[in-house]
Amino acid sequence: MFFDAVGCTLTVEHKTETEQLSFRDDGDHYTVIGIGTVTGSSVDIPEEINGKPVTKIEEGAFNGCTDITEVVIPKTVTEIGGL
Repeated sequence: MFFDAVGCTLTVEHKTETEQLSFRDDGDHYTVIGIGTVTGSSVDIPEEINGKPVTKIEEGAFNGCTDITEVVIPKTVTEIGGL
């Protein structure tokens, strides 16, 4: 589940300057691991960072983030959580 009542405590390994999302560099791709300091109701996940595609959203990446009503997921994302 991506939206639940648990707090947004994250280990930040990389942040984009525009989205303030938290990512993990997995070698040939990036994984969204949390929302970092994103505020507002809409999150736009980028297709790539530093020339590498964003291909995964980690399970629990949006835990406790009840203000988010829209997440724009690019076609490069092929895995969400354990799905």
